[in-house]
Amino acid sequence: VAALRPGAELVATTFSAVDPDAVLDRDLFGRRGGRDGHAHDHDEGDYAHGDGHDDHAHPEEEYGVSSFVYRRRRPFHPARFADLLADLPASVLRSKGVVWVAGRDDVRIDVGQAGPSVRAEANGRWIASLPEADQDLYLANRSNVDWDEAVGDRETELVVIGQGIDEERLTDALDGCLVDPGASVAGENPFPAAPGESTTL
Repeated sequence: VAALRPGAELVATTFSAVDPDAVLDRDLFGRRGGRDGHAHDHDEGDYAHGDGHDDHAHPEEEYGVSSFVYRRRRPFHPARFADLLADLPASVLRSKGVVWVAGRDDVRIDVGQAGPSVRAEANGRWIASLPEADQDLYLANRSNVDWDEAVGDRETELVVIGQGIDEERLTDALDGCLVDPGASVAGENPFPAAPGESTTL
């Protein structure tokens, strides 16, 4: 933030809860982006893309930020995946997406991680968990569903953002948390079990 907006006031929050008076009608920035109405030294034109997009550095170039998408059609072992999320390398700044967790095969679980904070929420059911008649009706009206004959629509799609991420090593670590579809998993399952439930890991 300091690099993008020098002098900006930072407000610490928990799950984005903040007093509206701390951020609304403060008149801290003018239209040109200057604090207290004063323009920055640079022009608005400095932010515009040139014809060749070579007139400025992109975030991944200037700040070393990069991302990748992890996709698999096998479920995560709940305990191993929770342990990995709790011990991600410092290079991972943010990750979010939908995951398939063994033992929670009926529900889509949204995972969001920012720094040490990880939250999981059961957000609806997989189509594959519905009665067959409901599945057929749903699929007949939605031709764009990514459907696998073995596992249906169950999948993991996780976006990982960070600085200097070792993508290969992290991918191997995620793969190490996978189990075969239908595998039984012993022990506590920390992930939510029913739509609408959420937890902090």
